[in-house]
Amino acid sequence: MTDRAKAVLAEALKLDGEDRLALAAELSDSVHPPAESDQAAVDAAWQTEIRRRLADYYAGKVDALDGDVFLEKVRSYRNTTSP
Repeated sequence: MTDRAKAVLAEALKLDGEDRLALAAELSDSVHPPAESDQAAVDAAWQTEIRRRLADYYAGKVDALDGDVFLEKVRSYRNTTSP
């Protein structure tokens, strides 16, 4: 890595998680542009969403929920709202 790239990296690491993820996605796309097909667009959108959600989790903006606890909450909700 060149000195210039190291300097850019050092500055980028000072950004918050969400900005770093967005920057990483942009850099990745500049090297490997997403395909033009519909599926590629859907995949790219999901990657962006996954990155955003992970950034929120790591930033402490949201809490993780155990899968079994989540499923129980869904079942409970469905049982109370079913006609």
